[in-house]
Amino acid sequence: MLSSEAGVVHIEIERSLVDLQAQLRSAQLKRQAMAHSESRPVRLVIAVPETATARQRLATVADLVERALPVRSRQVWRDLRAGTVPAGDGILFVRAPTRG
Repeated sequence: MLSSEAGVVHIEIERSLVDLQAQLRSAQLKRQAMAHSESRPVRLVIAVPETATARQRLATVADLVERALPVRSRQVWRDLRAGTVPAGDGILFVRAPTRG
C-alpha cells in the first residue's frame, strides 16, 4: 500500500495469473474493505510479472482488463515514480531483477 494526501494505492502482487477473474475479485474485496476506513480514494493496482505468459493470459480476458483495470502499466509506473495516485485502477507489469 502506498498513500499520499491525494489517495491510497493498494498494490496486489500476483506472481502467477491462474484465474484472473477470481484474483481480481479478491483484490477488489480487499480494496473495498480498505475504502470503508478511508476518506481518500483507494486505487487498485494488480502487479504481474512482465512475461509473455502473463501477457497471453491477460489477452484472453482483455475486455475484463479494459473495464476493471483501465490505467495501463506505463501510466501506473509514471504515477508511482512521480509520487502521485493513478487516476484509476490499473495493471502493472514488473520485470524480474537481472542477475549479475
